[in-house]
Amino acid sequence: MKIYIILMLGLMSCATPQKNGKSGIKNKIEFQTILKGNYQINDSEKGFYVINSYNDFKFNELKNKLKNVNFSKETLIAVVDEKHSTGGYNIEVISLKKVGNKVVCSYKKTSPKGIVTMAFTQPFHIIKTQKIDKEIIFKQL
Repeated sequence: MKIYIILMLGLMSCATPQKNGKSGIKNKIEFQTILKGNYQINDSEKGFYVINSYNDFKFNELKNKLKNVNFSKETLIAVVDEKHSTGGYNIEVISLKKVGNKVVCSYKKTSPKGIVTMAFTQPFHIIKTQKIDKEIIFKQL
């Protein structure tokens, strides 16, 4: 029985995630999806938007959905893809990480595979996170 317990503890210590370094859990910033979709919002341009107040928010028709955002404690980040003439495209924030004195926002874009709808689309993803006062770098995966 003692050998079994020692063996289990040994295996568990091998599986413990690294808590510092480049890929450390310590540097990960939690976030929550506020809005995600594929149809144009406010005829916006492709790009990355860091929103720290209602005045920074450029998507007027969505302002009423953000009444619960406390901009003194939270930041919104929006990634907006280019406009497409078909469906099947997607954009998604994958992670936020502290790297030195900056924050890296990693996102992924996908393209259609197969038959798609014929409609004008513009994928976007808006997330909410803790207040970020550092420069945010956007990195496509």
